[in-house]
Amino acid sequence: EYSAQGFATGITSQKPVGRSTYHGGAVDLNRRFSRGFLFRANYTWAKAMDDSTNDLATSVVNPRRPQNWRNMHDEWSRSTLDVRHKAAFMWIYDFPKVEMDSPVLRGLLGGWQLNGTYLFQSGQPITVQSGVDSNGNRDSAGDRAILNPNGTDRVGTAVRFVCRDSAGA
Repeated sequence: EYSAQGFATGITSQKPVGRSTYHGGAVDLNRRFSRGFLFRANYTWAKAMDDSTNDLATSVVNPRRPQNWRNMHDEWSRSTLDVRHKAAFMWIYDFPKVEMDSPVLRGLLGGWQLNGTYLFQSGQPITVQSGVDSNGNRDSAGDRAILNPNGTDRVGTAVRFVCRDSAGA
């Protein structure tokens, strides 16, 4: 992070590094029945993994910051974009044509349809947030909570930043 003299906020920069994988499969059923009824259903299974989806904290639900920007390999996990299951259903019913002598009434009463769409999907992965500057980099982006298995249960403990010198650098 860099703070220029006379400016209240700092500039945070990140290296343009990252990797990801996506695997998925989909099934689509499309059927037109008689008398103007159409039904469509599809299902997608997918798995997305990466190490830097939300590195710049653009999401409130999952403001990921690396624990160690020098070791992005440790960030490898389910992506913020990972939606494992998604199913969609859609139907259309075309009303029968109206046979009338008047072209105005035929235009007003004809050509109507009734339709609906339903979408179901599994939830987005989230990261537990600490609410404080857990990684000690002095930025305002949300940091993930740090697990301390040797800490005292139900008691908050201070984090000593081993990378800071006496001047706070």
